[in-house]
Amino acid sequence: HRSSRRRSVLGATPDVEPGAAVAAAQDYLAAVGATGSAAVDGDSVTVTVTKSWQPQFLPGGGSVTATATVRTDRG
Repeated sequence: HRSSRRRSVLGATPDVEPGAAVAAAQDYLAAVGATGSAAVDGDSVTVTVTKSWQPQFLPGGGSVTATATVRTDRG
């Protein structure tokens, strides 16, 4: 969002647009072949990702899940 970028360039804390943040996370997950979820809570965005993996030479495989949260905070 243009006004949000302008505010952050001027030193103000940028706004989180929930719909855009979730859509961007889901687009990225789809692009890398992962599944997961994204949620916005105030000035925080939390993304959980699950990715399956298969070893190149040995049998087996599985999946790994990770969660990360970022905040739009200037301090």
